[in-house]
Amino acid sequence: GLVGSEMCIRDRYQERKEPIPFWRACVGFVWQGYTHLIPICQRNVKGSPLCFPPDEGVLPVLLYAHAEGLCDAHGEALDVDGGGRVWYRESKQPLGNLRPPTPETIRAQVRAILSTPAGEPPSDLDLALATCPRAEQIRMRKSLPEVTQAELANLRRAPVIVSWDKQSYTQPLAHIRKGHRGIGDHALTLFRTDRSMVFDQSHIFFDGMWGMAVAEIVTNQAIGWYNYFADQPVVSQEVSARLPLKLTNSPEVLPLVQKHCRFCEAAAESDRISAGGIRRLRKWLKQRGARLTVNDLLLLYRSFHAAQYALSESAESALDTFRHRVKSSEYKPIKEMIDQTLARFRDINPALLMPVDASNVSPRERLYPVTFRNPLQDLPAVYAGTREAYQAYHKRHSKKYWRAFDEQRRELLAYLKAFGEFVDTLRAITMRGESLNAATLRLLGHLPPPMQYLLDQIPQRIGVLNEVIKGNEVFSNGGRVAPGSSLRRFLSAKDDGSTKELVWGVLSDDEERMRISLRDFRPFVPMLLALGESQLADMLAQDYLDSYVDGFNRFVADLSTLITVQEPETVKK
Repeated sequence: GLVGSEMCIRDRYQERKEPIPFWRACVGFVWQGYTHLIPICQRNVKGSPLCFPPDEGVLPVLLYAHAEGLCDAHGEALDVDGGGRVWYRESKQPLGNLRPPTPETIRAQVRAILSTPAGEPPSDLDLALATCPRAEQIRMRKSLPEVTQAELANLRRAPVIVSWDKQSYTQPLAHIRKGHRGIGDHALTLFRTDRSMVFDQSHIFFDGMWGMAVAEIVTNQAIGWYNYFADQPVVSQEVSARLPLKLTNSPEVLPLVQKHCRFCEAAAESDRISAGGIRRLRKWLKQRGARLTVNDLLLLYRSFHAAQYALSESAESALDTFRHRVKSSEYKPIKEMIDQTLARFRDINPALLMPVDASNVSPRERLYPVTFRNPLQDLPAVYAGTREAYQAYHKRHSKKYWRAFDEQRRELLAYLKAFGEFVDTLRAITMRGESLNAATLRLLGHLPPPMQYLLDQIPQRIGVLNEVIKGNEVFSNGGRVAPGSSLRRFLSAKDDGSTKELVWGVLSDDEERMRISLRDFRPFVPMLLALGESQLADMLAQDYLDSYVDGFNRFVADLSTLITVQEPETVKK
């Protein structure tokens, strides 16, 4: 935490020996407005951090802002590590340690925040800014009143935000995170629901595996502190009043900000995947020489589902109801866009961008991205032919039809074995950092920013190139959590580009229940949201996800039947 904080200080305080107001807060609460809370280390009344020498009875040393970080009262540069140890940069002589505030002080500050009477409704300025593109953020903030710019600068100094307004647990994670969560500068925001805490972690700072580890660490620490405080008497302690940030705004600025806001997302979740069926199928496939992981099966069926999906009766009915409540000029372009999008999905082999956990191979890089496309495009036809052969045999039970089915089944198993070997090879190449995606990122990383921007725009304008390098969907599987873990759901992220249309997030809890989240950015979603039809947009996303889940369960059940059915004795004779 200290390393990131020092970077913020360098950006904002260039004058020597200026008190550092950044250290006033470690966590910002969102509760009828933002309030700074919980200092990251002990400070004096002016906000400067205190460094405590190791010798007992020695007064703490005041630290100040420096052009290159921190300095003492004489202007000598200091360095601070993540453990709070402070030493002189030139001589390497240790100075002392930063100390966190006492638990009792933090408890008193939290009590002061939660006991503050609710004032005026909070501003929506932060919600609007959080949805603006990063490229527009600087210009948007400069157009705000100076008092608001100062408040936003104060808000940025809270490394963690806790949104204490209670939300419903049954909502999709994508909807829960739409609450007050800062303006996009924060690595971590905690949302409170009626049954859990939701960790909204920026993928700029956290990848999926690291994010899950941090969420588990914070949760365990919170439980430990709860048990500690439960046995401690409540000690009355005076703390200063905590006044919320108002984020004031002028009438002419908000429309300018809203013009750049991106409201283009629908969301859905499901937990109806049959984990037991997957476990049995993998066992039977392994016995027949085809080694497929859970993720392999999910990826395989995604190529099947994309080509087969059609709107359900309930979705068609919802669109028909929508047609009757809006003008024809509004309904027709949306319906045409829906039909065009579904037809395009049926005609392409989906390109899925997958982040592969490389923390054991390259801890510095953490992730290796890879774009996956099913290379065995005949596999769906082979699978369909095997089903037809089985149904023909099932009706007639003759030796002729059994032989035809058995021949088709052998071909299907050969395809499944080849698919598993291909995914294993792709995973091995990716883990060596030799995928096309990794090579492209390394190339872009050493170019000047203007050239990076130019080359990044090329794939977004050339569909085939984008599918090869970036994919048109994100498929992120966190796997199964450790026994006893409290993690239940997972939501993935995408880049700022407009080419990713679906973002899949998969996680299995410690009871083997798999939950899938889907973020829907298909072209018709912003059109529906512009008309205030967010429920219809979510309904279409849920219909797509339900179709995938139900179809996957049928695929697992049917494939299990196809590979395990044995020739009856009556047919053998």
